[in-house]
Amino acid sequence: MKPDKTYVAPLIINDKGELLIIKVNSRDIWTSLGGGIEDGDSEEEALVREIREEVGLTATKLTKYITLPVEPAAENSKKFIQIIYFLVEATGEPKLDEGEDIAEYKWVSLKQAELMKDQIGTGLRKYAIPKLKTEGLMK
Repeated sequence: MKPDKTYVAPLIINDKGELLIIKVNSRDIWTSLGGGIEDGDSEEEALVREIREEVGLTATKLTKYITLPVEPAAENSKKFIQIIYFLVEATGEPKLDEGEDIAEYKWVSLKQAELMKDQIGTGLRKYAIPKLKTEGLMK
């Protein structure tokens, strides 16, 4: 099945093995940065733009990591989406832009992520974090 919309999302891990996650103003859930691919953008171009706009980091290396199955956008939704996660190396310190819809960000260890699993979005919780754990990338 072809998705109605494809989203790209970075998995940014610091030198302590912690994952950068965000909370959006309109939702009470922690998730990854990212967004939709605009017309004319490649997946990589969209991802670099989203990282810069959302937290002011500069992406220096992108590696396609995991493509999620096409799933409904939300419960009872007739729209179907797909998320493509990239491992991303980035420079700079995260900072929130007042023009963006992000309430806060934080770095979480594997243990912290497991403790707050009910507050973490499905894509991260079901797919990305378990793979990062298995491959020893998140500590």
